[in-house]
Amino acid sequence: MDRYLSDPLCGFTPSNAFFSHLLHGLHAVNQPDAFNLDPAVGLYIASGAVDPVGGAKAVGLVSHAYQESGVRDVETHVCPNDRHEIFNETDKDVVWQDFARWLNRICEA
Repeated sequence: MDRYLSDPLCGFTPSNAFFSHLLHGLHAVNQPDAFNLDPAVGLYIASGAVDPVGGAKAVGLVSHAYQESGVRDVETHVCPNDRHEIFNETDKDVVWQDFARWLNRICEA
């Protein structure tokens, strides 16, 4: 966290164009056809529980949307004390192990 706070490339004020692109992108990815995938594809959706961008609620909503569109294998994982970058958190070893377990299961199928 100290490295992040002292990094001059972090903590900037985003431009108006950034927010315009962000909102257009959010609109696009939330259209029903954005969730149309091959039903046999496995999905792993993960977030930190205290992620201000996602979190447990967002993981549940996204997972539900994919399941409603017909994707049969949607696995979710919420890392209890993590924020946004779960693969760079202090418990990253556990996060990577969980992802590797899922990936091995998918590859074996």
